[in-house]
Amino acid sequence: AAEAEEEAEEEAEAEAAEAEAEAETKAEAEAEAKAKAKKKKKKGANGMARGRLVDNQVRLWIQGKPRNEKKFHLFSRAFIELTKMLKLTPVGAQVVVREESCNLATLVDAVFVNSKGKTVVVELKTGFEGYNEASTGKMRGVFSYLTDCPANQHKVQLALTSAMFEKTFPELGKVEALVIRMTSKGAHVRGLSDQ
Repeated sequence: AAEAEEEAEEEAEAEAAEAEAEAETKAEAEAEAKAKAKKKKKKGANGMARGRLVDNQVRLWIQGKPRNEKKFHLFSRAFIELTKMLKLTPVGAQVVVREESCNLATLVDAVFVNSKGKTVVVELKTGFEGYNEASTGKMRGVFSYLTDCPANQHKVQLALTSAMFEKTFPELGKVEALVIRMTSKGAHVRGLSDQ
């Protein structure tokens, strides 16, 4: 009887130790998940801050405000060099466009004139490395034929922005429209008709 009691006590201790180990493992996993989520959130915030910085530096450059371009972010400097290489002359930054019929307005990141004298509307993006084409399914409504990924979100934004630009400034006629995405691997240029 004493032996059975001792075995039952050992079994209870083993079960308690196992439950404690499971609880510790669960707590460690939860702590690790929280740390990953915090790191991911911080990374996204850093990306947005970088985007705002580049956007602001490009705006200052387009507006001709004296700044030391050598101190600009790498993406800002690369964007400026790319526009020079493409022979785009800057004419405006953060240009307000609107669609009065639905009370909608936004800002165009940059407006240029190309070597043929045609207006070019540019949406500037930074980052999205490794997931620019990653889809979370399909978009909704009239865009349901598109996968829901940053690349297509940017394209839809560009289409709407360029259409609003043409309505706001009809005297400029049909415009060209580009998404220029700056990454650590270089510049990625896409027009509305590009896949």
